[in-house]
Amino acid sequence: MAYTEAELQKMLADAREAFMKIPGVVGVGFGYRETAGQIMPTICWRVYVKEKKEKSGIPPGELIPDSFGDFPTDVIKVRQAHRQTACEDSNSYSPLVCGATISNMIPGTDNKLSTGTLGFFATIDGNTDAKENVVFVSNHHVVAKNGASAGTTVFQPHREDTAGISQIVTYQQSTSTNAPPVPHHESLGTINNLGAERNHPYAYPSEASLNYWVDASTVKVAFSISSWCDTHCGIKFKPEVHNLGLNGGNSIAGYERVSMSSLLAGQYNVVKWGHRTSRTEGKVIDCLGSAIIDGNTVENAMCIVATSNNCEGNLVFSKEGDSGSAIINSNRMLIGLLFGGAMDTIDGTLTDITYACHIHPVLNYLAVTPITTAAPHAYMSTKADGPGSITGDKLFALKGRLATTTIGAQILGLFDTHRAELVELVNHCRPVTVAWRRHQGPGFTNRIMANSRNPEVLIPAEIEGVSLRQLCDAMLPQLLEHGSPALRADLEAWARQILPHTEGLQSLHSLVDQLIQESQNG
Repeated sequence: MAYTEAELQKMLADAREAFMKIPGVVGVGFGYRETAGQIMPTICWRVYVKEKKEKSGIPPGELIPDSFGDFPTDVIKVRQAHRQTACEDSNSYSPLVCGATISNMIPGTDNKLSTGTLGFFATIDGNTDAKENVVFVSNHHVVAKNGASAGTTVFQPHREDTAGISQIVTYQQSTSTNAPPVPHHESLGTINNLGAERNHPYAYPSEASLNYWVDASTVKVAFSISSWCDTHCGIKFKPEVHNLGLNGGNSIAGYERVSMSSLLAGQYNVVKWGHRTSRTEGKVIDCLGSAIIDGNTVENAMCIVATSNNCEGNLVFSKEGDSGSAIINSNRMLIGLLFGGAMDTIDGTLTDITYACHIHPVLNYLAVTPITTAAPHAYMSTKADGPGSITGDKLFALKGRLATTTIGAQILGLFDTHRAELVELVNHCRPVTVAWRRHQGPGFTNRIMANSRNPEVLIPAEIEGVSLRQLCDAMLPQLLEHGSPALRADLEAWARQILPHTEGLQSLHSLVDQLIQESQNG
């Protein structure tokens, strides 16, 4: 029998009114029956209880009937969910993509760093400035871990294997005692909306408001689009899920709801990429499920089980560290945000469940709109790398090679520390802006970027009669006069060592080779 969503919502309201009066009932969902830990093809009311009891010990007025309305019932002991955090790593991605590993790099009381997964990119509702309105969304319990607050920096951490153990490497130490340490992680942006973990009231069109569990935060992406380089030289991104591989693509096509009607229409398949278990496939078994997390009742969350083995060979959809992953359906539509899981022995059988927030309540709570192929952004990366270009992995390799030398470590460390201030000065401090423009700053920056993509494209000796060294010599006094105390101190300490390397510079690649050779020769 076919039902409209409005009819199903009326039936849901009636079922909840009837069952939520019974002591011990904490939620009523809609999905598949579970039998001995196995997911059966029967659609039912999933009645979540604190404890399952023998029928003989239940008072008649508290007995849950075998069916309600047109659907059978299934009594399920509510699971104690845990947040998916901590753990293992993944690769570094440039451009940044959905599924990348993220961390605020704040150690916990055990001195360990926590990591999670970047969910998806979005624009801030009401903000039309394309240079200022891009954020990425992940879980609140990932982004805000260990006391982070609005304005805290979020990174893409770097990991290395040491004696067979994968560990986050926080800094690359220079061989010089005076050189600043070089962060071995990439700053992606700062927390914009700290968000929360809570049940959030939301009403779909023409439906009554329900509480939906939301565990979400936003991080403002570190763009750098200005007269500093006449292009986008900050964090680049793609609204794609790494290795999604659905319908021949990785891009997120749009976003949509998983409703009761969706489950009645047939098995609802989903995919996610997380930094702990990579790509996993599963299906939604309840679109209005309940759980307990830190003593709080999670309302109206999606419950997902795996349908194929993950990278470790286990039939598990997610593990610790996958929190924040975007949940994508078979049409490449964004439908939810992974926030936790539970692995319990239920009725003698080990059962794994993943929990995810519905996408619309998350968007409503954060006041953002996803960036997708249907709703692109002006500054997202859309073209494949051309011949001779530096892909993400190669760019990180070049930076890594540069960081192994003393002077290279100095340059990377100084730039990472002062990049935001330099861009601000060039854009908004008139004496600095004038010096930058008059001495061909934008032109040299574009040529340097072109050289970084293709070693055969050399940096010119002069642009309109001005050399790179002349540009640096003109900028130095302006930055010393108008920069912060920290910037001035670093320029005074390192300018004499760094400036000579700009004399006649034709190629970043040749410079790195030269510095490595000098370092090896002592």
